[in-house]
Amino acid sequence: MKILIIEDDAVVAIMQKMWIAKTFNYKAELFSNGLEAVNFLDKELIDKPDETYLILLDLNMPVMNGWEFLEALEQRDYSAKVSVIVVTSSKFREDYEKAKESPLVIDFLNKPIGPNSLKKFIKEGELQFSHKKME
Repeated sequence: MKILIIEDDAVVAIMQKMWIAKTFNYKAELFSNGLEAVNFLDKELIDKPDETYLILLDLNMPVMNGWEFLEALEQRDYSAKVSVIVVTSSKFREDYEKAKESPLVIDFLNKPIGPNSLKKFIKEGELQFSHKKME
């Protein structure tokens, strides 16, 4: 499993990357917008078709925002290899409801995230994920 952080705020992205590395011993890949991440996945999954991805996704970004990113992924053959956790500062109920509609979104977290944020994805001390939809 690979972890991708798609976040346009460099400070937040680096903090998330360091937190993931320290807490779970994973090296996350950073992207500042959805288009960079889609391009990465398009190339990556040609070479590594069995890889799976856990994506921490901001919603409000330039170039390709989180909603556009989700739409792009839903149209790709490899969408079953991707699970998305929306990580946003949005407090709008509409954003939560819209995220629930995406078959790729497994959770919705408000910033900042910390040690307990991914608690339900830890099994036997390891970070894991499934395609179980958020409720």
